[in-house]
Amino acid sequence: MPKTVLLAGAALLGLAAAPAWAQGPVAGTITDARTGEALPGATILLDGAAIGTTNPAGAFNLASVPAGAHELRITFLGYEPLVRALQGRAEAQQLSAQLQPGGVLTGEALVTASRASDRTATVYTNLSKQDLNKRNFGQDLPYLLDQTPSVVVTSDAGAGVGYTDIRIRGTSSTGINTTVNGVPLNDPESHGSFLVNLPDLASSINSIQVQRGVGTSQNGSAAFGASLNISTLDVRREAYGETQNSFGSFNTWKNNVSFGTGLVGKYFTFDGRLSRISSDGYMNKAASDLKSYYFSAGYQHKNTLLKFITFSGREKTYQAW
Repeated sequence: MPKTVLLAGAALLGLAAAPAWAQGPVAGTITDARTGEALPGATILLDGAAIGTTNPAGAFNLASVPAGAHELRITFLGYEPLVRALQGRAEAQQLSAQLQPGGVLTGEALVTASRASDRTATVYTNLSKQDLNKRNFGQDLPYLLDQTPSVVVTSDAGAGVGYTDIRIRGTSSTGINTTVNGVPLNDPESHGSFLVNLPDLASSINSIQVQRGVGTSQNGSAAFGASLNISTLDVRREAYGETQNSFGSFNTWKNNVSFGTGLVGKYFTFDGRLSRISSDGYMNKAASDLKSYYFSAGYQHKNTLLKFITFSGREKTYQAW
């Protein structure tokens, strides 16, 4: 009877150890298929789960791979992923793999200036080109923002054309940091920004962010009461031509024509705009005659974007101011 118990116990011990005996180590080296150099830091995944990375010599070691069929996947930034079938065995296995260089396709990234985000302790409002176009009938940019929280606007002529002013949380334009593509627009002497000198700039704006209170401005002191971050870095890949014409009260007219070549020779783009805005104004002797232009030439290739942008305007506002 004792012999029978001893033999049964040995058999059970053997069955329990069988899965452990079926597991075996797998080691290998990952190199560049083109240069043969080791790839340190490559990620090793077994059946979709990351289980380690290669060391400085490009080597990896999996202490125990269970018996059966598995999928070994190796990834490294800038290289095509490698997928290989792996059969778990009790004996040690040695693998070597070469990764082919490859590109990483990402979305277009534009560094337009310092902008607030959900992780920034700044109150802000983002307005897209579509948001601005809903109200862009010739009035100056402040009047396109007057429905933004904490914004109050005024007009010398009473019609929103000509000299206008904007206050954000009670702060006048001298305390509002205004940038166009990250370049300060504030006058160095008065510290204000005179948007009357840039009529119809809104027709060339891609997006604008209104920051209320001390924001992410990198220009000047931290005493700025608000920020207007304007971006005109739009990239339109298809050729276009369009004109906008509107008429309103007090003989207010807006006429502009815009054009773009789209991608020329796969890499170059050219965009332009000519505008004219005129108004008799609500007040007597408050007429305005405004003209402006905008032109940009761009080069883009892979992760490179280079743009030349020029814009200016001329204003005649008579005696309202």
